[in-house]
Amino acid sequence: MSPTELLRFHRSMLTDVARVEGFRRAIEACVKAGDVVLDLGSGTGILAILAARAGARIVYAVEGAEIVEIARLVCRDNGVEDRVVFLDTLSPRVQLPELADVLITETIGNFGLDEGILGWVGDARRRFLKPGAAIVPCAIELWAAPIEMPQTYAREIDWGYTQSGIDFRSMRPFTVNSLYHQRIKPRHYLAEPRSLGEVVLGEVASTAFATDAEFQVTRPGELHGLGGWFSARLCEGVTVSNNPENEAGSWSHVFLPFEAPRRVAPGDTLKVHIACANNGSVWRWSLAKSGMPGVGGRDHPAGSRFDHSTFFGSPAMASHLHRQALGHAPELNVDGRVTRPVDGVRLLSRQAGP
Repeated sequence: MSPTELLRFHRSMLTDVARVEGFRRAIEACVKAGDVVLDLGSGTGILAILAARAGARIVYAVEGAEIVEIARLVCRDNGVEDRVVFLDTLSPRVQLPELADVLITETIGNFGLDEGILGWVGDARRRFLKPGAAIVPCAIELWAAPIEMPQTYAREIDWGYTQSGIDFRSMRPFTVNSLYHQRIKPRHYLAEPRSLGEVVLGEVASTAFATDAEFQVTRPGELHGLGGWFSARLCEGVTVSNNPENEAGSWSHVFLPFEAPRRVAPGDTLKVHIACANNGSVWRWSLAKSGMPGVGGRDHPAGSRFDHSTFFGSPAMASHLHRQALGHAPELNVDGRVTRPVDGVRLLSRQAGP
């Protein structure tokens, strides 16, 4: 991400009033005077500052990206630099000097779990939090709906795959196994949205999620894929969401395409399976429905099933696949070989001083 993109990205979040006000209300409800607070993925430091203003004795703000330097300046300018300690690394590498009373994190993706919130919170619960510590957000609920988006489908999936007389159709299997960030509107729905389930962050013990759902089609149209979004319960009575029925905020939505458009009619039942693994980095979605006629000449037999995964959305170099094998043992890189101890003495290098 370029510096311009980085600043634009954080500005979009800072100017999202519903997002900021929701977290402010939740922080003021959960943080008590004298509390120790952990802020995971602190970004510009706005949530750390709100926690300090709510009475926190100290806030440990974890942020591994360059934006942490701006966060330090913002905390200084707002007079809380003495109560906010920045740890500029990823949280699995962090060791805190004390346990926290409250965990705050805004690592919420456009589909709720796709920024790794399950892994970050799970690790923090095991190592950083007091028993009964408050977690903001306390729960994430996923939502989905079958959608008709012909222009998006044409642009992202069926763009022709020919350029200067060269056939690029080999790209298509990758495009139909990718997750796209799009703005979805209620007019795109082919059926009423349904909850896919809620994950309670104080109880979850896995970084995986899977569910099955059925949708009853309410209007005729072409099914191009699934739309997804989330609702985050920050604390009791305070929720933030990127529900397409709300005014557009800083979050987008996700579009999960199917292999080919299918004609649907009111009363049709669509059975879908949606799952994520590897801490929200790999998604799978599938559709089963009997006798769906194809669109544009791509007809499929009765009982056809689409089955997609972002695991197949990116080409993998054969020379790199061995790293995924169960028996693979990582080796030291050049820096590791230079700095490893030899007969109890660590060699000098740019990592190890005299």
